[in-house]
Amino acid sequence: MTKTEFEQLLDRCCEKITGEARTAGFKTSPQFENRVREVLSELTKEDSFF
Repeated sequence: MTKTEFEQLLDRCCEKITGEARTAGFKTSPQFENRVREVLSELTKEDSFF
């Protein structure tokens, strides 16, 4: 994975998490951290590199 590909993955994660934060929010930092892990897991399953 190149630096650019990694940054694109992080950008997609940030977009999704930001949208969720704006609509529902996160009540605790562990809730936020777990959701980041879930989103990254979902995104990497979609990518043939992983």
